[in-house]
Amino acid sequence: MPFILVIIIEESDKAYGAPRINKTLRGKGIVISLNRTQRFMNKLVIKSIVVKRFKSATSKSKTEGKENVLKGDFSTNTITEK
Repeated sequence: MPFILVIIIEESDKAYGAPRINKTLRGKGIVISLNRTQRFMNKLVIKSIVVKRFKSATSKSKTEGKENVLKGDFSTNTITEK
């Protein structure tokens, strides 16, 4: 059984984790639980390669010089005025 896992992982360039391998095995007619797939992967010291998603960095510069498109007067004189 573990040799099938190695074949699937090599075909996917180590991009498949346990849930995806389990789904592929079920597609081939081999029904085992997800926990068993994880145990086989731990036994064979197989880990998938995880790529972090890109997060855009926030800029800390102030946004000065923006035009007032709404032309709204948002100034107040007291706390609860508007």
